[in-house]
Amino acid sequence: MEQITQKLINSSSNRIKGICCQLLDAVNLVINQEWFYKISADFPMKINDLSVVIELLSGNFCFSADTANSDFNQSDFKKLRYCCDSLESFVNKAKFFLLPVIREKLGISYLSGHTPDKKSREFICYSFAAYAFPLNLQKIEFCLAALNRELGLAANRKAVAPAILILDNC
Repeated sequence: MEQITQKLINSSSNRIKGICCQLLDAVNLVINQEWFYKISADFPMKINDLSVVIELLSGNFCFSADTANSDFNQSDFKKLRYCCDSLESFVNKAKFFLLPVIREKLGISYLSGHTPDKKSREFICYSFAAYAFPLNLQKIEFCLAALNRELGLAANRKAVAPAILILDNC
């Protein structure tokens, strides 16, 4: 019975690690970009907080040779909860503070007071960033929902798995 419970926990750990890697990729598409630093000057969240989240995700929870078969402990779950809370806060603030004005902040809108040069490399890059930003936020939200769902399952597996096995043996 102990081996089956451990297999359930290991499969959950592997799913969590996979989701963390997808989440890290999505976060890097937004945060570690030159254009994001340009528009985040008056963003109501410290970019350093997001850097800590990126370090936690990349250092502790993505697949690497030394962590591929390791299990999560209580400290790891607390760190993951912190990452989820911070990223949810970031997504909500980005939707409220950045999405409505992203084109103006990047200087590619005609409302910004000057006529942008549509043929410039900067205009093309910033236009693509403004177009992709909401999609990348959705990807972060999707990964966060999957991670929260998996963390909820993983937190209850140790207590629930033996009861399921007892019912199956009846």
